Amino acid sequence: MTERTLRNPPWRGLVAAFLATVAAGLIAMACGGDAAPTATPTATPDPLAVFSGVAGVVDPSNFGWPRLVEGMNGETSIEALPARVLTTSLGHDEMLFALVSKDRIASTTAPTQMADYSNIAAEAEGMPTITADPEVILAQSPDLVIAGPFTSPELVDALERVGVPVLQTELHNEPEGRLADVLLMGYALGAEDRALELVAEIRERDGALRSVTGSKPE
Repeated sequence: MTERTLRNPPWRGLVAAFLATVAAGLIAMACGGDAAPTATPTATPDPLAVFSGVAGVVDPSNFGWPRLVEGMNGETSIEALPARVLTTSLGHDEMLFALVSKDRIASTTAPTQMADYSNIAAEAEGMPTITADPEVILAQSPDLVIAGPFTSPELVDALERVGVPVLQTELHNEPEGRLADVLLMGYALGAEDRALELVAEIRERDGALRSVTGSKPE
């Protein structure tokens, strides 16, 4: 295996998990308690077992290429490891930056580079930006487009008609749904190892926060 959007935006669930460790320490200090306990490392999960439970992974035993994924737009075949990826939503961009190296990201959405909305504005600063115009997207020569749930069917169809693989996925607000989003995207990107690491990190930090808040008065 390989490497590693404004009212209540859907990325808040994922971001909250990343901030859990910091929040736990602050809560403990404010309550006069000790720092959050260090979580016990968990065993490395079996990728086949994990990805077998992820909706959208058509053949969870296949970690080679090509591989099939299924999204809101049906099944998509990804022929090789995507080297130029872009997404059409801030929520997907935030996951993308956490899963792959920046040199594999062809461009971002405009909100991704706005600090008022984005948690990765600094990392994305100066990168090319896209609009909902298919020609603007195609100018970035993507070999995989991750489309958000509100991306128009016309845009998805226009990209698919010229041979660009498109995976259109939901952005779940509940924690387990968002973790499944991370795993599906990681699989599509050929970054399943990193996706497993990221999910483990989120669970560990969330657990550390709950271990503190669960023992303190509201």
